[in-house]
Amino acid sequence: MLLALFLVLADIGGFSQMRAELPASYFSMVAIGTPRVASWIIASVLGACTAQAAIQPLLVAKDVNVAKKAAIISAFVVAPFGIITALLGMAAKIKFPELANAKLALPTLMMSFHPVAGGIILASILAAILSTMSPIILASGTMLTKDIYQRVFKPAATDTQVLRMSRITTAVAGIICMIIAIALYDSARLLDIVYFAYTLRGSMFVVLLLGIYWKRTSESGAISGMILTAIVGFVWVGFRAITGSYPIHPQFNETYISVIAAFIATVSSSIIFKNKSVQKLGGK
Repeated sequence: MLLALFLVLADIGGFSQMRAELPASYFSMVAIGTPRVASWIIASVLGACTAQAAIQPLLVAKDVNVAKKAAIISAFVVAPFGIITALLGMAAKIKFPELANAKLALPTLMMSFHPVAGGIILASILAAILSTMSPIILASGTMLTKDIYQRVFKPAATDTQVLRMSRITTAVAGIICMIIAIALYDSARLLDIVYFAYTLRGSMFVVLLLGIYWKRTSESGAISGMILTAIVGFVWVGFRAITGSYPIHPQFNETYISVIAAFIATVSSSIIFKNKSVQKLGGK
């Protein structure tokens, strides 16, 4: 990404030329509205805290201090890439002003570079995508196998049966992802789905925090909170898809309602559905 930014800035005449040719709104962090930007930050930050690709390395750190330092360093390393990607899109706007499909901005920009440079950049982007996608698909298969198949349907399953089911569920998860990606290739809804996935993941982190720091959080309460949050989020997105606006307020999108719903649903459900150990102690 750094190589791509260096090449494209040299091609268009640097940041000064970019500022001269693009409207001022392109350089504003809140030009699309502060509530929307805030919701993206909330969904991204909370969602990253439950990301499989991020959690796995931290869980194998040699101690807590190493895990903390690694998380902080990673945040500073990762954050600039979002800015670089935006700058590449802005540069593509200058180089290809007639490009109608914004999703083609990055590949079109890469194709305009020298074949060796463009190939290296595209290969590195693809490698980053695959390295992130693989643990997510593997996690899907693992959860379906361990948490549903082995825990609910077949507790006495042998290692061979668990391994076979894990392979099947992982393969099915990957195929479903490919089908959805191909079906929505030309649809602007694809980014909305990805954003909604971050929203749900972020709201699940709220449930996790309550489970860690609020001792009265019960298993049934946490499960109920997750289910109710997902339902509320889907209703919010569905309402907007049908009417063109969110319920309550146009700026009150699914991120805000999902985070609030996760907190309220988990707390209220935990109070109603207490753990058995808590009930035996008289609710103390």
